[in-house]
Amino acid sequence: MAAIDWSVRGIAAAGGAVKATFEGTPAEFGMSDRFSRWIDEHDWPARPLRIGVVAPSQWPEAWADRLHGAASTGIEWFALPTGSDAECVREHLLDAMVSMNERGNLCVATPVREGFEAGWFNWGMERPLSYASVFPCRVDCEELEVELCEGDSPRLLAAVLEAAAWSGRSPARLTLQDRLKGRCIASPMRRTTTKVESWKPAVDHIERAMRCLVDQVGDAAAAKGLAKATATERAAARAASAWLATWTGPMPDSERRVGIEACADLAGDEPEIALRLAAAHLACGADGAGLDAIERADRMLRDRTLIPGFDQFAFVQAELATELQTPLAAGRVAAGACLIAATMPAQKFAFFMEDVLDELKHSPLLVGRDQDHRMLVQVFRTLERIRRSERFGLPAAA
Repeated sequence: MAAIDWSVRGIAAAGGAVKATFEGTPAEFGMSDRFSRWIDEHDWPARPLRIGVVAPSQWPEAWADRLHGAASTGIEWFALPTGSDAECVREHLLDAMVSMNERGNLCVATPVREGFEAGWFNWGMERPLSYASVFPCRVDCEELEVELCEGDSPRLLAAVLEAAAWSGRSPARLTLQDRLKGRCIASPMRRTTTKVESWKPAVDHIERAMRCLVDQVGDAAAAKGLAKATATERAAARAASAWLATWTGPMPDSERRVGIEACADLAGDEPEIALRLAAAHLACGADGAGLDAIERADRMLRDRTLIPGFDQFAFVQAELATELQTPLAAGRVAAGACLIAATMPAQKFAFFMEDVLDELKHSPLLVGRDQDHRMLVQVFRTLERIRRSERFGLPAAA
C-alpha cells in the first residue's frame, strides 16, 4: 500500500508534462525507458536511503550500534529477522542489507535485478586485471564482504556502507518500478530552465557519499602508521581510488591526487591502485613521482595476466580519441600503456610503442597540449629503458 501511495504522489506531481515529454523522446525508446527518462529529469518524489540490518542485537561487540551511530542522518533503518535474503531487500525497497555471516564477516547486499546488474561485484575482492578494472566506467557494487577487526573505524565502515547503498541508485541499476516506488537516481540530471518554476538545488548523493568515503580513507591512512591495512580499509581504498581516477565532475587534480595517495597508503601494493596513483601524479605535472609510480606498477604487473579475449589497446585508443581534454585522461593513457606493456613479451614492446606513438600524433586528446604529449613520450622511454635493461641483463631500474 505504501508503494502504491508513493507512485500516486509522483503521478499527481507529474501533471500533464509527461505527454509533452514523451512526444519529444526518440521513438527507439520503449514506453518504460521513456517514462524512466522523464522521472530522472523531473522532481519525482524520492525516498531517503533505506538500510536493513539483519538481527542487529546478535552482532558481536555492538558493531550494529556503532555502525548506526557513525552513519549520516536521514537514513531509514530497519531491523530484519535472521534468514532475510534478496527477496526481502526487494520487498521492503531497501537500498542495502547488512548482516554478519557464519564466519563473522560483515556482508552488504544491494538490490540487483536481471538486466540491471552492478558494475562491480564485490569491493572486498581484487578484480580480474584489465584496463576496465583499473579505470572502470562504473564503481557501483553488488555486494561487499569484509572481515571486521577491532582496529576498524565505525565511521569508515559507515562511509563504505553508504557509498555502496547510494551507488545502487545509479541509473543503470534502476527499473521503472524502482523509480515509481521512490528509489530514484542518486545523481539527478540538471534541466535547462525554460519558464519560471520552483527550484531547489540538485544533490548528487553518489558524489557526496564517495567524497565522504575519500575523507574517511584519508583519516584511516593518517592514523594507520606502519600497521597493516584491514580488509575494510582495503575495500574502501579500492572503491575510492577507482572513483577518483574516473569521476569527470569538478575537482582540482591536486585534491584528486591527495585522495589517491591516501588510498595507496592503505593498499598501494595492489597494481590497480598503483596505476591510478601514477595517473594522478602525471595529471598534476608531478612527472618524477608519476614515473616512479609507473616503475613500481610495472614490477607488480610482471607476474599478472590480463583478462583474455579483450583488446586492451582499444581502451587506450578510446582515451586518445576523446575530445574531453583533461590532464587526468592523459595520465590514464600513460597508466594503460604501462599495464599493457608490463604484461606483454619484451620483444613485442617495440611494436606496441611504435603504434601508440603514432596514435599520439593524431589524438584529439592532445591537440594544443604539448606538455601532455611530452609526458607520454617520456613514459614510453621509461618503459623502454626497463625492457632494455631486462633484455640485455643490465642492472634493474632503481
